[in-house]
Amino acid sequence: MKDYSNIEELFKQGFEGLEGNVDPSAWANIQQSLGQGAASTGSAAAGGISGVGKVAAIIGIVGAAATGVWYFSGDDTKEEGALTDQTEVVTNDVAEVDINDVQTLGDNILVTDTNDPVIQENAAEIQEELSQNQYTANDIDDDFLETVISQHDFSNGFIVNSNNDNNFDDGSDANDNGDIDIEPVDKVDPVVIGNPQLESKEIKTNLKVEVEENNTVSFKSNAKNHNSVEWTFGDGEIGLGDEVNHTYERPGTYVLKMEVFSDDQTQTVERKVTIEGTSKVGTIPNVFTPNNDGRNDNFFVKCKDIENFYLSVKDERGNEVFTSTDPDFSWNGENQAGDIIKGGYIVVIIAEGEDGQTFKEMKALRLE
Repeated sequence: MKDYSNIEELFKQGFEGLEGNVDPSAWANIQQSLGQGAASTGSAAAGGISGVGKVAAIIGIVGAAATGVWYFSGDDTKEEGALTDQTEVVTNDVAEVDINDVQTLGDNILVTDTNDPVIQENAAEIQEELSQNQYTANDIDDDFLETVISQHDFSNGFIVNSNNDNNFDDGSDANDNGDIDIEPVDKVDPVVIGNPQLESKEIKTNLKVEVEENNTVSFKSNAKNHNSVEWTFGDGEIGLGDEVNHTYERPGTYVLKMEVFSDDQTQTVERKVTIEGTSKVGTIPNVFTPNNDGRNDNFFVKCKDIENFYLSVKDERGNEVFTSTDPDFSWNGENQAGDIIKGGYIVVIIAEGEDGQTFKEMKALRLE
């Protein structure tokens, strides 16, 4: 029988660099257990575990306790080398998941963690189920949509921006102030209307557009040989003057029209102004596995700058099993009775951003 009298020193050396002292009573229990194992090998074998096995079990318990102290200690001064390369920290914390962190596994599976063994094992079946159940926002029942809007005070009447597909591709360049892009409208050239006399000077313009903060755009005509300039901003507002500033209240693509007038001429120039908002509804995962293994345990959708939000999850028979008005929701898979039932579900999201953008989604969801 090996001498385990130095076991305390070995433990201390093995966990040197990790914070958190083990209670002295723990060492007493360890030594007592080792003594019993050394005194009677036969009785230990009859109990199903040897003295060496007890040491291994104790190492696992103390090691887990020490690791737990390392992870959850409030001290931020730990050395980076304290964890081994084999240590894996798995998290499903909504707050730490970026809006575009949803990944693709195969043709149809969208998840936050593609290493989920349950999903990998049943990938073919899940792919087949999802391929047979495809939904879009156009599948949302109009009466249901109107009921949600009326009950949850969506202020803008819910007019979905036709330029917004309500999904956000990886690498989106939208910034926190919104992007404003200006481009010519189908390469429209200035148009001179009228029949200028020989002695008249032709109107000349050089439209300049400068982006200011908070979706405000500065327009300068740089016009010559003219009397006045009128602006139509494309959102129902108009302006007068050689130079004007205009703030667009909502994201969208607008056609700016500048009209320059003289006594006998009119010149018209058009430009497209595209303003992208800051609010977002991220990609919706369509599979999750609430088995508490740390991978895809909860269903959630990462959102940004959402003011009004409604989510409904229904089973394949149309029974609502979960609903939320919180854009930071997280569903653990339990229905209203507290049961978790594997199968197919339907997710409907209706949302309105702080910037006035509106979103609606209808997607299939698998609970595995």
